Amino acid sequence: MDDLLLGYALDALDPADTAAVEARLRDDPTAAARLAHFRRALAPLAADRDGYDPPPGLAAATLARVAGLDVPAAAPAQGPPVVPKAPSWPAAPADVPIFHLRRRVEVAVAACVAVLAFGLVLGGVQKVRRDSQLAACQNNLRVLYQGLSGYADDHADRFPQVGGPDTPTAGAFVSTLVEAGQYPADLSIVCPATPDPDPAAAGFRPGPALAPPGPEVVARVGYAYTLGYRGPGGGLVGPWRGGPAGDRTPLAADLPAPRVAPSDGPVSPHGGGQNVLFADGRVQFFTQATVGPAGDDIYRNDAGRVRAGLHPLDASLGRATDVP
Repeated sequence: MDDLLLGYALDALDPADTAAVEARLRDDPTAAARLAHFRRALAPLAADRDGYDPPPGLAAATLARVAGLDVPAAAPAQGPPVVPKAPSWPAAPADVPIFHLRRRVEVAVAACVAVLAFGLVLGGVQKVRRDSQLAACQNNLRVLYQGLSGYADDHADRFPQVGGPDTPTAGAFVSTLVEAGQYPADLSIVCPATPDPDPAAAGFRPGPALAPPGPEVVARVGYAYTLGYRGPGGGLVGPWRGGPAGDRTPLAADLPAPRVAPSDGPVSPHGGGQNVLFADGRVQFFTQATVGPAGDDIYRNDAGRVRAGLHPLDASLGRATDVP
C-alpha cells in the first residue's frame, strides 16, 4: 500500500488506483497519516522545482580555474590597473554561448533524471498493482476451494461433476455449489484482475433463496474447471478426493495465458501465467500449462482437444462454455 500512497502523493496513479486510494484514505486513518508523512518528505523537492540562475561569468571562471589561469577583472580605459576582486568574474562575450550550453545541459540532465524517477515510481506502482491482483485471485480460489471441499464432505468425497443434463458446461459447477448450499458468501466467480468484467457475473450472489445463476451468468464464469476424464467404457468420471492423481489433481484455474490458450477463447487476466487450484486446496501460479499429474497440458487432453481427459492422469480444464 505504501507504493500506491507514494504514487498518489506524486500524482502518478491511473484513475482506478486513485479512486481506490481515496476510498482507503476515507476509511483508514493510518493510511491518511502515511500519506501525510510522504508529502512532508517530498516537500523539500518543491524548492528546486524552478531551478536557479548561476552568477554571471561562472562558466568562464570555472573553465579558467580548471585550466590554471588567472582571469583578471575588466580594466578601465585609462588609469592604473585595478586589483581584481575574488568574488566577481566579468562576463566576456565568449561566456554567452558557454553559459547557454551549460544551461541546456543542466535542463537536459534534470529532465532525464525526472523521467527516470517517474518511470521507476510508475513501474513500482504497476508491479504492486499486479502483485495485489494476483494475490486477490489466489485468495479467491482458496475461497472457492472452501465451497468445493464442503460439497465433497456431503457427497462421499466427490467434487462437483459437470457434463450432465443439468450441468452441461464447465461453468455449471457454480450452479451445483449454489443448489447444494455450498457457495461461499465472499466468493467471486470472476477473477478480481479481469478487465471490464460482465456486471451480472462479477456481482453474482445467490441470495437468501439460493437461486442458481442463469445461463448468461454461467457462460461468463471467469475460471476454468475440471471436465473429468473418460473411463474404460467411455463414461464420464468426475474428480474426487484421493483419486488416481491424488493431491495433484487440478480442480480449477485462471483462464489460460495467451501463449497456451486454446483457440477462440478468453485468456488469463494475469497475462504471463495462471493460478491453479489443486485437490488438496493448494493454489500456485505457473507460467506454463504443463503442470498436470503427468506433466500434461491442463487445458487440453492428450488428444490436444478441450474435452474430458482420456485417462485418469489426463487433466483437462474447460472454460465456462466448454463441454466434456
